Amino acid sequence: MFCALVQRSGLARVDDAAAADTRETPADARTLQRDWDRVIVPRAVLQGLAVLSLGASLLH
Repeated sequence: MFCALVQRSGLARVDDAAAADTRETPADARTLQRDWDRVIVPRAVLQGLAVLSLGASLLH
C-alpha cells in the first residue's frame, strides 16, 4: 500500500537515486521534501492500522 502511495505521488524518481549515489543534492530538494511531507500522514495511518491489526490478531 505504501509503495502504491509513493509511486502515485511521483516521489520515487531515478534521478534522486543517482544523486544519492554521487552524494549530490537534487536541485528541487525543497519540492521533494514538501511532497514527502504530504505523504507522511497517510503513511503513519497505514502503519498504525497495521500495528493495531497485528495486535488484534495476537489477542485472538
